[in-house]
Amino acid sequence: MRIALTNPFCWPQVRRGSERLLHDLAAYLHRRGHEVSVITSAPTGTEPEFPPEIETIVWRQRWQALDFGRWTGPGIAFARFCRHTLLHRDFEVVHCLHHFDAYGAALARAAPATKFKLVHQFMGIPVRRYFLPAPHELLMFRTVLKHADHILVLSRYAAFTLERDFAAKATTIPLPVEMASFRNTAKAVPADWPSIVFLGDVGEPRKGALPCAEAFAGLKDSFPDAVLHFCGNAPARDVERIVAAVPPDVRDSIRFHGAVPPSDLPRHLASATVMALPSMWEAFGVVFAEALASGTPVVGCQHGGVPDIVDDSRIGVLVDPGQARGVLQDVDALVEALRTAVALAKDPATEACCRTHAARFGWDRLGPSYEALYEHLLAEGS
Repeated sequence: MRIALTNPFCWPQVRRGSERLLHDLAAYLHRRGHEVSVITSAPTGTEPEFPPEIETIVWRQRWQALDFGRWTGPGIAFARFCRHTLLHRDFEVVHCLHHFDAYGAALARAAPATKFKLVHQFMGIPVRRYFLPAPHELLMFRTVLKHADHILVLSRYAAFTLERDFAAKATTIPLPVEMASFRNTAKAVPADWPSIVFLGDVGEPRKGALPCAEAFAGLKDSFPDAVLHFCGNAPARDVERIVAAVPPDVRDSIRFHGAVPPSDLPRHLASATVMALPSMWEAFGVVFAEALASGTPVVGCQHGGVPDIVDDSRIGVLVDPGQARGVLQDVDALVEALRTAVALAKDPATEACCRTHAARFGWDRLGPSYEALYEHLLAEGS
């Protein structure tokens, strides 16, 4: 099949779920023998990280300041770039990971000469209030929902909110994970003290770094030698807030490592007793699958896409976030969840159980779902 994958950003400029999927899906489809092209953007002087065998069609960013929160002006320009590119190419399937490029693809599809199948994969949780600051983006998204041949989301919760807020149906395909580096790293957990790893952006409140630190302080009553490692972007003001929120005798047991290179993730997760990320509004929660692939039990929130991963009490514990709209409030429940997860980690059967559970999120299991969808859409149009 001749397949185009599109997204406004790519590695190494941005490293999020959509950029990861853009990179890994392109590589997977190429290995499977498909003719793959990637349509993306990058700053002048930066080259996207794709194998040389994969065609990359790059729109060069020429602005100075870049606001990833609302990239509206350049985003519309990228939509035009996608439309222009697709009008002059002969793809069978166009798979878009953002509503900007999906809108451009929908406009291109309106031309009589273009006959590709359009797949839009919403990489977050589609809720109406996301679009409130930019109503024109809501119109773009509704256009995509109307004209796409198929909509994909990452979790059952995302499918639920899409139907609730937009009366649209979607197929759920979880974000596939490259498992090899995690499977092949041996566990190296200290026997005498728990090592808790928080893997996420410390500066993003919904990730739950502050309640995680507060719960860790409670865990220290049971495990005085426990250590908490924050692995992720950690702005100085947020570090100060976390340090101030815990008792002085706990502060020396909290370590901030900053953003961790992807190549170091297997080592950090394999050396953890528990991976704790009490975040809300996770469209999927790929770090949970990566931790499980490392044989490490997890603690998270019963919210968003995380319950799709952590659905077995033998591999981790989920905390009910209650009525909070963005941040977990029940620190006492989180303390108990950490204690339970530490006990799980001591069970000799837990490592194998975690690794076995994670296998269902590997590319060998989920990759064929994309190919099957493309083939189904093309068969419908033949």
